[in-house]
Amino acid sequence: QACRAVRHMAELMGAENTKASGKRYVEQGVADAEAAAAAFGDEPKEARAIGDVQLQRALGLLFLERKKDASSAYAAAMSWDPTMADYGQIMGSLRGEDGDRLFIDTLKAGAEAFAERWGEKQNADAGLHWWLGYAQHYAGDYADSIGSFETTLAKFPAYTNSHWCIGLNHYRTGLEAVPKAAESWKTYAKLDMAGFAATLQSDATGAFGGAIGALWNDSRGGANLETAYELAELVTRVKPDDAFSWNNLGLMGRDAGAWVKAAKPKNPRMSAAQYWEKAWTAYSRAIDMDKRPEYINDGAVLLHYYLEREYDKAIAMYDEAEALAKDWLANRELTESEKGIVEIALRDAGDNRAKLRAKIKRQKGDG
Repeated sequence: QACRAVRHMAELMGAENTKASGKRYVEQGVADAEAAAAAFGDEPKEARAIGDVQLQRALGLLFLERKKDASSAYAAAMSWDPTMADYGQIMGSLRGEDGDRLFIDTLKAGAEAFAERWGEKQNADAGLHWWLGYAQHYAGDYADSIGSFETTLAKFPAYTNSHWCIGLNHYRTGLEAVPKAAESWKTYAKLDMAGFAATLQSDATGAFGGAIGALWNDSRGGANLETAYELAELVTRVKPDDAFSWNNLGLMGRDAGAWVKAAKPKNPRMSAAQYWEKAWTAYSRAIDMDKRPEYINDGAVLLHYYLEREYDKAIAMYDEAEALAKDWLANRELTESEKGIVEIALRDAGDNRAKLRAKIKRQKGDG
């Protein structure tokens, strides 16, 4: 009876001529749900039935605009069987002027009551903790969110995208935590590459690319350059047909190799020469996919300054980059940002070519 009352309340309360009677009908439904819950008592075998009654009670309380009471009913339902809850719907229903604070409080109460009722080792509340972490993240409670996602993984490791969420929380915490974010994302990719790829492809936060940039810029000359390379490599695995991603991998490999050569760390992930060979492969992939002046110039720079070989090829690439840049500036409609990049490629191609020719001349003189 309680369930039937609640299901019909929207129709009744939505029409002006039945609003008052609809309210009474809903109030009766809520009362019936409370009576049903009391009648069931604390019988574990009735967990799903009790949970359903509490969910119906919560829905009725929402229609009566009693959100805090509805929160208590939702928490009670979760304490019996958290797998029955539609967390997305509940979050939207409880959202108010303070955002999702009531939703967060509801899930905390539900989790605590579930653990008290069934024990800490039960994992039926893994999804509850996932949603708690999700809401905490968007409320800016990053440390709490990390804890909730870690609890999710401890209870149900198959929720592998929790690693993505943990990384996102670390990233939001600040520059000093970006390496931790990188480790979480690398773990996600290792455990579930398909899930990682889908998440990265659909992600609109820009956090992954931001992390690569932060590791490269903020820690230039440090070990974080190697981590930046690893993240950039993951991007090329997810987007193998994206020329920019390959060119970016080339840049990360170039600079990681330069750091290894200069700093001589005890346990580098690769030697400088290995980084540079991989960078050359990455630059070549980018150029094959999309002949852009900056890509061609970048590849020539690697041959010239880092690999120090095939100087004739490097000069030819500088020539090609210069000619292409002039053509683009004269004949293409470029945005201001694009124009600036092409102008830099034009300048650098000419300057680098002159330096390389001077170097070749010196070497011939020395010989």
